[in-house]
Amino acid sequence: MSAALALIALVVAAPVEPTLTGTRVHLLVESERERAAAPVAEARATLSAAGAQVSVDTVAEAARGWGRPDEVWLALGKGAAHALAAAPPRMRAAVLVRAGEASGLPAVVVDVPLELQLGWLAAAFPGRTRVLVPRRPGGSDDAALVSAARARGLSLELVDVHHPGETVPALQAALRRPGAPALIFLVPDATALTPDTLAPLAQSALEARAPLVGFSSYFLRIGALAASVSDVGPSARQAVALAQAGVAVEEAPRAARLLVDGRLAERLGVPVREGPGVEVRR
Repeated sequence: MSAALALIALVVAAPVEPTLTGTRVHLLVESERERAAAPVAEARATLSAAGAQVSVDTVAEAARGWGRPDEVWLALGKGAAHALAAAPPRMRAAVLVRAGEASGLPAVVVDVPLELQLGWLAAAFPGRTRVLVPRRPGGSDDAALVSAARARGLSLELVDVHHPGETVPALQAALRRPGAPALIFLVPDATALTPDTLAPLAQSALEARAPLVGFSSYFLRIGALAASVSDVGPSARQAVALAQAGVAVEEAPRAARLLVDGRLAERLGVPVREGPGVEVRR
């Protein structure tokens, strides 16, 4: 986990975004391999539908000529953001980066504020007031997690994980402790969450019939009951407005929401409730 989460600017009232009709937008990717990636296609389709003239450029192609001053450049990903930060375009921003990864560019980051996510959990899973968070202890986000949970009326239990081998046993022990019905809330943590721990973690949650909530759509594919997701297209549209305004801030994605696997919830017997910011997909 990173203290950079605290730097995210949460926009409560979205400003009116300027029209893109006739605007030239370059989507900058780090390499040729990324040109055909699904997020790039989604960003291009959304911006084109808004009236923009969109092209996809690799860093190598862009270095041969950065276009006119009235053209907008959006870096997709950390590597492209690093390259764009050292380039001459005036209207520029980044998407598909975590907080602190945009090399100083205006950015719409993938991180959703903790209090917003925990609010979604409180709404989506009525009665699940006990939230288990496996992570390496001592991180700078522990206090933010506790504060956000308290603000939403949830009881937070920080599950200490000192090395990856402890993730599943520590979580299973926490699930066995008496208390209110629990859910498992995953946050980015390189110790607790590794390629070797994710599958058994999801299996343990299923066996306990406890909702497992991830922080990207990937977790839904490996057995999580829900995940905080944001759509690339609207984030790219939001980033264009930042680039045009020349505002050097990092914003949370306005199109973010909690996506719940309704069919899995039914199989597990977990009651779920749809509402603002919560989508139950069946």
